[in-house]
Amino acid sequence: MTRSGLITALAVVQLLIGAVWLSIAFYLLSLTGSPEIANDQGAMQGLRIGALSIGIFAVPTLISAIGLWKIMQWGRWLAVAVYAITFCALLYSPVIEHDPMDGSDITMAIVFAVLLIVFSLPAVGKQLKPGSQHSAVGVPK
Repeated sequence: MTRSGLITALAVVQLLIGAVWLSIAFYLLSLTGSPEIANDQGAMQGLRIGALSIGIFAVPTLISAIGLWKIMQWGRWLAVAVYAITFCALLYSPVIEHDPMDGSDITMAIVFAVLLIVFSLPAVGKQLKPGSQHSAVGVPK
């Protein structure tokens, strides 16, 4: 079975998002080695927690990209789960603790809501069903 253009695009998006998250996690870890941070145990611990938190979302996102690339239904569901959890985490503070959202919070919530909606579309699920044939990108049947 060949991958459709939509599934290829979603797999690439997943790969890019996962790579950015993983890069940020490694960047935060690299900051712990700087002389300014090395003397502040609280800052080092905060950077490690931040890196771990981001890594927790980066790894399943990259695994989802692999699943989508291999045209596996679980890749889609893993993406839906990651984006649902991310969206809920972004809304936790404003909804539960009544903290106001600034522009960047709203933008991030919108981006992850859109990703959640796109991965939840029935058209995406249909293209991942076993036995359905799709033409490859740019190659007619």
